[in-house]
Amino acid sequence: MLKINRSCVDTRTCSTQRQDTRKRGRKTRNLHLNEAYSRLNDLIEDGLSEESASKLTSSIVSLVSFDGEKIYSQSTGIVVENDQFSASFLTSKDLIRKKSAFVPGLQIKVYLPNREVVNGLVQYYSAKWRMVVVTTKPSPHLVTACLGNIMQAESSSGLFAITCCYKTGNLLVTTGTLASSPSGLEGIMQSTCQISVDGSGGPLVSPDGNIVGMNLCTEESTTPFIPTDQIYDCLRKLAIRTYLENFTPLSSSSEVSPV
Repeated sequence: MLKINRSCVDTRTCSTQRQDTRKRGRKTRNLHLNEAYSRLNDLIEDGLSEESASKLTSSIVSLVSFDGEKIYSQSTGIVVENDQFSASFLTSKDLIRKKSAFVPGLQIKVYLPNREVVNGLVQYYSAKWRMVVVTTKPSPHLVTACLGNIMQAESSSGLFAITCCYKTGNLLVTTGTLASSPSGLEGIMQSTCQISVDGSGGPLVSPDGNIVGMNLCTEESTTPFIPTDQIYDCLRKLAIRTYLENFTPLSSSSEVSPV
């Protein structure tokens, strides 16, 4: 997996930091701009165009679940809603459930693009599609993700799997193509992109910057992903209206349950 060096710094931020330290509001805003610039650079350096990358930098977060003081699991999340009331993130069920049963009392932390850490609430869980929706307070640093049609993945010469590291905020990118072999699971497809455990729940992206699936982590040589038509169907049942670009949803019988 390629890890982009985030040494590039916005010179406007540096000059601002050298100004009177009493101007904390301005300094904070510029630090947030620098974080966004660095995340954008992560994606551009690994092959996405600036236009495509700009769609994603504020739409990807990292999530960590804690069992007491100990980390239980970590995953990458996709911003599917952000309004004046709350923000919602789609991620893998691995955040709250591994091979064993649910662990009661897990605490969820969401690491936002500006490196703010907020408490999350697991609100919905789809057993069939292995998806979890986590809700937090809204944030001006989040942008609802753009979901594309799965046909964009089928016709694409290349795909990008993106992982967000909670410790650094780095966006880690691996590339691949749509895998020809079926996943063996109904409605789930595969790509040749390789991800680690913390990339589970992260987006699979077409070259135009649209999200075409949510990755799942397994021990196989290929990576299964949930295509966007299934994601759309799940979100529709939760009354989450995410942004769809050139998207024609398919009907499905996914089952969504509150936690």
